[in-house]
Amino acid sequence: MIVVAIIGILSSLAVPSYQRYIRKANMVDVISVVRDMSKKSILFYSEHNRWPTNAEVAAGAVPEVREPTDYASDNITQAFLDNYGGRGRVIVDVTAKGFGKSGRIRYDMVMHDGGISATFCHDGAWTTDAYFRQYLPAECQN
Repeated sequence: MIVVAIIGILSSLAVPSYQRYIRKANMVDVISVVRDMSKKSILFYSEHNRWPTNAEVAAGAVPEVREPTDYASDNITQAFLDNYGGRGRVIVDVTAKGFGKSGRIRYDMVMHDGGISATFCHDGAWTTDAYFRQYLPAECQN
């Protein structure tokens, strides 16, 4: 009986740690898509001196950026570029399967005299849910 109790206690400690590990690993997949798309958007900016519009992305004017749902995986619903208020933006919608709750990662890029400043930020389900902030990159955990 004591052995069963010990196994139960160890299991109750191990399962949450394992889930946290899996969700952090899933975030690596999401962040790699964000960074890949942001590089392509920055390349477009360097050639045209402006961020791409949604219509240009849809028309194929941003090389190698696929349709939003082409990025779909167990962790991602869709990923797309957006031009918002003079900023380049990459938006990735994440799945509940990969993170226990659906949400959104947004990566904003702003051009300054010294170059591009880019910051991860979060919205959707992660705005008020501190639980999910732990899976975001360090620059987002404010």
